[in-house]
Amino acid sequence: MAEPRDPSMEGYDWADIRNSVAHRMSYHLRGWEPSEIEDATQDVLLRVARFIRRSGPPRAIDGLTTVIARRVAVERIRSRMRRPPGRPVQEEDAVTLDDSMRRDLLDLEEDVAWKAFRAREFFRTRQTPCVELADARSQGEDFKQLAARTNQSHLALLQRWSRCMKKLRAAIANREWDWERPGGDA
Repeated sequence: MAEPRDPSMEGYDWADIRNSVAHRMSYHLRGWEPSEIEDATQDVLLRVARFIRRSGPPRAIDGLTTVIARRVAVERIRSRMRRPPGRPVQEEDAVTLDDSMRRDLLDLEEDVAWKAFRAREFFRTRQTPCVELADARSQGEDFKQLAARTNQSHLALLQRWSRCMKKLRAAIANREWDWERPGGDA
């Protein structure tokens, strides 16, 4: 018995799309084994198909495959950097911090917290539609969770956040907003 055809998947030259994705993945993952590139290519194609089934046909299939291929490549590279393939996690792989590394990490965490605070303050004083997004980000909530909780579109939240960040970056670049943490001990 033949499988039922999914009308949302028709109208695309899947062989051409597959060749394009395979070429992108071999570029992004240069030096990797062909089997790893093939796995990544299949992952991209699966994600493209899921996107089309869920959201309908994209405006530009090439743009969609480009974005998804880049994301898959980044995920795989990050995964490989955490633990090289074929190598089990061993106790000696654990990172131990000395006092100077702990201080550097603490300084970095404080700097990130300061910039999150300054971003929220900027949005509170100038951009009220961005406050909700900045608060969610600072509390570790991602925009998918916020979209589900507030019954808003995830894409709309991402677009709004992009516009908010452009305004913040412009204010920092034009020296309209003090971004740096004050020096000295408090």
